[in-house]
Amino acid sequence: MESENMEIKLSEDSITAIKNAILPEVILGLERINRKTETHHQRVMEEFKLHKQKTFFSIKEFSERHNVHINTVRHWIRTGVLIAERQGKQYAISLEQEERFLNRGKQHTIDHADSQDNQ
Repeated sequence: MESENMEIKLSEDSITAIKNAILPEVILGLERINRKTETHHQRVMEEFKLHKQKTFFSIKEFSERHNVHINTVRHWIRTGVLIAERQGKQYAISLEQEERFLNRGKQHTIDHADSQDNQ
C-alpha cells in the first residue's frame, strides 16, 4: 500500500486565526509550568538551607534523607556501620558521621570492584 501525501493549503488569514487561537493557551500553559517550577525550586532551597543549618539528625530524619527504612538505620547503628550519639532516649546522627557513612559506602564499592577485578 502506498501512502499518499495530502497537502492542505491555508490562507494567511486562516493561519493567523489558528495562531491567535492556540498561542495564548500555550503561553498560559508555559506560565503555569514556570510558576510550579519556581515554587518547587524555592521549596527545595528552603529544605536545603534547613538541612545545612542542622548539625544532627534523628534516626527518622536520616532514614528519610537516604530513602531507607528506619529499622535499617537502627541496624547500621547497632552494627557500627553508622555512628550515632545517644541523647536521652533518642539517637542523633551528626553531619560529620553522615559524611563518613556516605564516603564509607563509596570506598566499599571501590574495594568490592577491586576485589572482583583481582579474581
